[in-house]
Amino acid sequence: MSTCKQSPKFFNGEFTGCNRNCRGLCKETHRLALFDHLRSSNIHVYCLQETHSTANDETNWTSEWDSTDALFHSNGKGDGTNGVAILLNHPNLAIISWHSDNEGRILTADSSLRSEIFHLTNIHAPQSGYTVQFRLQFFDSLYCYIYSPHPTIFTGDFNMVENPSLDRDPPSTTNDPT
Repeated sequence: MSTCKQSPKFFNGEFTGCNRNCRGLCKETHRLALFDHLRSSNIHVYCLQETHSTANDETNWTSEWDSTDALFHSNGKGDGTNGVAILLNHPNLAIISWHSDNEGRILTADSSLRSEIFHLTNIHAPQSGYTVQFRLQFFDSLYCYIYSPHPTIFTGDFNMVENPSLDRDPPSTTNDPT
């Protein structure tokens, strides 16, 4: 299981978040172990990428999370590719509204903590195997999902390596940031 890096604390320490590429949740033992691990942590919002879900999976997974404050989003094609999720683990957090793309790569939610509203956008960007033009179009399309009059948290798997010689294992000598 990959590590989950905890974000800085928001709302006077009452809110923490975590971002994780889970590389698929279809295997029940993996999914339930991850859910147990997440529920037992002191993190309040989880943003997952690469859930590899279908619409049918999402209904079951929401009940397994055991909360009405769980959003799973697939690509709608039913092929179990892509997929993003936002899971809440705090009694005073609630999802007010949400919006998603058609590809299972972008999920955004307006949420509230007590009387404060914040906007959360979780993305799973196309990988380096896609054309540069496709990736640029994806990133150009994000504005309508990120813009909000509320404080915004923008997170996810950007599938980008800023410095391949430092950030890849084994190191790469190419200058391709994808």
